[in-house]
Amino acid sequence: MTTSLDTPEEVRQAQAKALSQSSNWLDRATADGLTMSAQRFLREVSIRERFKFSWARLFKNYDVIVCPTALDVAFPHIEAPWSDRTLLIDNREIPYGYNVFFGARGIHGIAGDSFPGRSQP
Repeated sequence: MTTSLDTPEEVRQAQAKALSQSSNWLDRATADGLTMSAQRFLREVSIRERFKFSWARLFKNYDVIVCPTALDVAFPHIEAPWSDRTLLIDNREIPYGYNVFFGARGIHGIAGDSFPGRSQP
């Protein structure tokens, strides 16, 4: 979990203002989170808890779910700030974060692992 609990309000506002101008949706989402009200935060937690309950129901009948970690095969490691990373997919440059599948383990607290299914020659 990322928190801005110890960050002064004026610092969070300045960070949010800068991030909200980004063309990257992850930066804009971070900006939104930096200024989120307690009421909205609790509403978001409630939504997350409903997802967790749904997953718990599913796992009463299944032991494992196999799903992609990303939308393409492995690519070279990129040494750059997250918001500056891009990938070339189908001859289009896209923000790195658009490719990553955050899925169940990131927002629902479900244990997960990632492994290569195949590699690009």
